[in-house]
Amino acid sequence: MKQPIRRLPAFIEDKQEGISIPRLSPFDIRDSLSEETRQTMAGSWAPSTTKQHKASWQSFATWCEERGIGQDRRLPAAETTLCDYASSWKGRKGSASLPSKMAGIKAVHIVNGVAWNGGQSLKRVMEGVKRLKPVEAARETRAPVTLERMEVLNSHLDPKDGKDACVAAIANIAFFGQCRLGELLPESPDPEKLRPNTVPSFNNLGDPISSFGSRTLRLPFTKTKKQEGEDVTICAQKGVADPIKAIDHHAIMNDLDQNGGEVPLASFIDEDGDRKLLSKKSFILRCNEIWMAKRASSQTWSRHWDVGRRTPSSVTGDSWTF
Repeated sequence: MKQPIRRLPAFIEDKQEGISIPRLSPFDIRDSLSEETRQTMAGSWAPSTTKQHKASWQSFATWCEERGIGQDRRLPAAETTLCDYASSWKGRKGSASLPSKMAGIKAVHIVNGVAWNGGQSLKRVMEGVKRLKPVEAARETRAPVTLERMEVLNSHLDPKDGKDACVAAIANIAFFGQCRLGELLPESPDPEKLRPNTVPSFNNLGDPISSFGSRTLRLPFTKTKKQEGEDVTICAQKGVADPIKAIDHHAIMNDLDQNGGEVPLASFIDEDGDRKLLSKKSFILRCNEIWMAKRASSQTWSRHWDVGRRTPSSVTGDSWTF
């Protein structure tokens, strides 16, 4: 009789992103997925999602360690174990993140080719955690981005500053083009960490398609269509919040024609003459800095920009709702 193949706990390492996904704990893996298949499957998630999955698994692993639950009982995890873990979040601050945590734990099971045992019992426990969420755990409601706030932002960004010129262009593209911030801005300001074809470069911006200067922007990667990408139309607007004027000014200020336009649209020239990337975090902080200083409203966050594709009527001054 052929003996089961056994291996010690290890990690799948994504060399480009430095992300680790737990591998199989010691048990019979004769019918498990091959290494190549596992790596291919792991690539189906965006890097940011993979990072969340890793954090979710680490949270679960720590909880198991504290309760003496060994490696062989974590992967695959019995539904009773999953239910106990979910129940431990009852009444805790941050319990709203439980669905995301469970999605991460499930992803680790999937990528390792083992059964996911979450069923109706787990579903009921998670619903209970949701209903028993403490009142103080509810997030503060924050104002959405409106045309009024866009006008305040455009009026108070410094047109002589390269970073502010970049912020103005990205803000207007996101608002009037109804783009998700993650489709325009890199997560990290470090150029070494910029993954190819994830955010648009200047040459992804088409020539004017109308007498008003309206243009088409090619998004190389989107949340819904992934590497297939998508085209969005950026139309000229009346008033201070005009994406076309903002783009033109940004292009001149930050020399976006450099290298034949093969530079990220979300980049700028700093005071030392070096090109820098505008990260999503830096962008949001700058917007909030102006809005809070000018008392335009309370702080906003990335969710209020990430509205997906909406009709043109959504940018006429009414608040965006979610």
